[in-house]
Amino acid sequence: MSELIKLNIDLSRVSKYKKLSSDTETFLDQNAVMIVPSLYHDQLLTSLNNLLKGYKVSGEHLDYFLFIVGQHFLLYQTILEQKKDALESNEPLRFIEQYLIQTEFINSKAKTKELANTKLNSRSIELVYPGFKSDIRLHNTDLVVRGIYQLFKSQYTQPLKELLRPYNDMPPLKIISQLVKENNYLIQYATHYFIPEIVTDILDYLNTHLSGQLVRKQYLFIFDLIFLCGVFTLEDDQDTQEYDLTTEFKIPFYPSTEKTGYVTKILQRYRKYIRENP
Repeated sequence: MSELIKLNIDLSRVSKYKKLSSDTETFLDQNAVMIVPSLYHDQLLTSLNNLLKGYKVSGEHLDYFLFIVGQHFLLYQTILEQKKDALESNEPLRFIEQYLIQTEFINSKAKTKELANTKLNSRSIELVYPGFKSDIRLHNTDLVVRGIYQLFKSQYTQPLKELLRPYNDMPPLKIISQLVKENNYLIQYATHYFIPEIVTDILDYLNTHLSGQLVRKQYLFIFDLIFLCGVFTLEDDQDTQEYDLTTEFKIPFYPSTEKTGYVTKILQRYRKYIRENP
């Protein structure tokens, strides 16, 4: 996902759509990141220009649309790297979290500190392997888990070491749970709203710079635009399985109701998510 298309744009018109902040202008501010190989860029640009003509949209806007889509491709690529790191850190973080949750539960249920200590000391760690029967258990779990934490911090994968670097000793449950939550977001949701986020930015651009021009054809135009740019090939769900891009870069002949229905549905889901997760 490193193919670039040179743009001729006034960055001030689209600076709010930048996804990776920087204090100074970079080469990515004047280039669009595309997933379509450079071999097919001429066909892609021809189809996109024909698309704009078909909707009676001035060709001067094409580079701005490419910039918006390219920013999302760039962010998508960055998130995939972060997701890889999150997967490597997921199991150790959840192990620590569950240990702390269990500790907190035992302390909250015990009537006295002595009873709590008795129950805490009764815990053990067991070696488990599928198909292998073992009765090996290790007690004094607090000492063991704190030792494991230090190993995570010093000798585990780099992403986990970076997460734990600020904490010399095992941090409290609140901090670990926040790290787990952030990790889970990267693994499960960070790319989940990839398409509606692109649609939202393009819709905002249309309403700002082409207000009233497309009237009721906005969703149709956006669908065709992101289809030609290959956006659907990155979304692995049942709604987009049939929206496969070909090297012919032809505007898709799906029914208008299907195109607008799809865009409407994903925007409704995305807006609901935003409302519920401010």
